[in-house]
Amino acid sequence: MADPSISIVLSDIYDDLMSYSERVAESLAEQASFLLEDEYNYVIERFYNEFTPEYYVRHAERLQPPGLPKTYVRVYGSSYKNYNGSTSDMFGGLELSGINMYQDYNAPPEWVLSSFLNGYHGPPYIGCESSIEPFTHMINYIRFLSNVISNENGEYMKKAKEYAKGFKYKTIKL
Repeated sequence: MADPSISIVLSDIYDDLMSYSERVAESLAEQASFLLEDEYNYVIERFYNEFTPEYYVRHAERLQPPGLPKTYVRVYGSSYKNYNGSTSDMFGGLELSGINMYQDYNAPPEWVLSSFLNGYHGPPYIGCESSIEPFTHMINYIRFLSNVISNENGEYMKKAKEYAKGFKYKTIKL
């Protein structure tokens, strides 16, 4: 016969497990956004380093905004409304836009950003192809990062679990 002094409230356990899982996901999303930011800045630097002398306006973009380093905003969190109107439950990444770039290129900032992402140096029709295609590079990096971050025994998952342990739960003790 069950001990009447012990009561198990399954909804409390469920709530705790959901809360713990959300905190792990939140930590992983934040870590991913920082890693993506670092990789994107690496791609910008690599893109510029391969093309010298400087035939086109850069405004010392490698070192100070608002050039290509200001083409993104690091984002992470939950219930985020994406550019296409859909929502994500948990996310971490970069949102790209030409809105904060200089306006005095030979083309609109949105074109400059698109040109960069497709690996094209210089003004329309007179530039050259890059050896790196930033958009493809970042997609491949996201695939790689997804595998690394979701590794149950990896350093990112360990950090996320430690972060989640720092909160109080109704029933579970970590």
